[in-house]
Amino acid sequence: MIFLGENEMNIKRNNQKKKGFTLVELIVVLVILAILAAILIPALLGYIDRAREKKDILQARNCLEAAQVGFVEAYGKNFDLSGKKNALGLDESVYNIGDYGDVNAVNSDVAKAVRQCAEEEPYIFVVATGSCVESPTNKNTKRQMYTVYYACYVKEKDSVPYYYYNGNWSKANPTNVNIIVKDTSKKTNKLITDSGEIYVQYYVLSNKDNLSLIGLQDNTFWGYLRNVLEKKYNK
Repeated sequence: MIFLGENEMNIKRNNQKKKGFTLVELIVVLVILAILAAILIPALLGYIDRAREKKDILQARNCLEAAQVGFVEAYGKNFDLSGKKNALGLDESVYNIGDYGDVNAVNSDVAKAVRQCAEEEPYIFVVATGSCVESPTNKNTKRQMYTVYYACYVKEKDSVPYYYYNGNWSKANPTNVNIIVKDTSKKTNKLITDSGEIYVQYYVLSNKDNLSLIGLQDNTFWGYLRNVLEKKYNK
């Protein structure tokens, strides 16, 4: 017969107490982890999306402020608007004018200022000021011709568009803006703001793929915004 000392007995007792998890216990732990993951991962992804959205809107706001400063500087130069269709005094023989007086101003000083203030040049950035085109219905003052009332910012191709309207940024494009009108024959540059109705014209300040301002097909500037991005993000 073998007699164990006190130390050997203690070691044997400790070894007997050391048992692994049972299969049931492991399953319970895995189920708990799965439940926690199902709860926490969507919340974490939502937090990341909100942080990214705030950053994008901040960039959009910076671009808008740079554009407005550029229009104020243009106002200070007192351009003679006679015979022109834009507040920047751009030569229409050089700059492409779209179907509805939309101005391709990507080479203007205002557009350059926008690109300088942004971390990266937006894929699309367009602003609208009061229209300079004379008509019986257009009663805009010179101040309104240099004030930005609307903007659309698209960071990268196929990314979420953000719209500035009545002092706020949103992912929803206001329904009375021309690029969302489904019947192209009713396309209008009339904008209803908090301060009343105003006729506007659009200045394209960033257009990375040089999409044409002419027409409303998917491969044109306005067609891409309306037919591609609007359908993708505003179902």
